[in-house]
Amino acid sequence: SMYVSYGVGIVFAVITFIITAVFLNFGMMACFLSIVAVLLFFLPIIARLSRNIWINGFVHYDKKYQKKP
Repeated sequence: SMYVSYGVGIVFAVITFIITAVFLNFGMMACFLSIVAVLLFFLPIIARLSRNIWINGFVHYDKKYQKKP
């Protein structure tokens, strides 16, 4: 799950860098601080999203499965 979380975090960081550097013309320090702020703000979403990706990779839904009483 850590590997998936790292990848999702990199996607958020790259998107933030592109927005701040290309579209808003921020300097490197402002881009770095923006990336840190975005990663901290979206930490719960990144964790939940990466956990869902990890689970869907290894656990498959079975429609016919029933719990025995």
